[in-house]
Amino acid sequence: MKTLPVAVQVYSVRDDAERDFKGTMQKIKDMGYDGVELAGLYGMKPAEVKAILEEVGLVPHTFRSRSSKPTSKARSHSIKRSACSTLPSRI
Repeated sequence: MKTLPVAVQVYSVRDDAERDFKGTMQKIKDMGYDGVELAGLYGMKPAEVKAILEEVGLVPHTFRSRSSKPTSKARSHSIKRSACSTLPSRI
């Protein structure tokens, strides 16, 4: 039977991620998670975030953004899925 990957929403540990992103990602991996849903870059460039996630072995499953165009942000982070956490004022 195939198992589904399990990811954690980094927003739930945002304070720790702000203080020590790499250490927090390592702890998430050590707990047994396969990936993360990002809700920002925690003061780093996309390439830095990607490198840390690759180093610790986590897959960035989703990028959550308040932007009305989260897809372009997700692409810049090499993420295939994106989510918009708010609706634009005008649809």
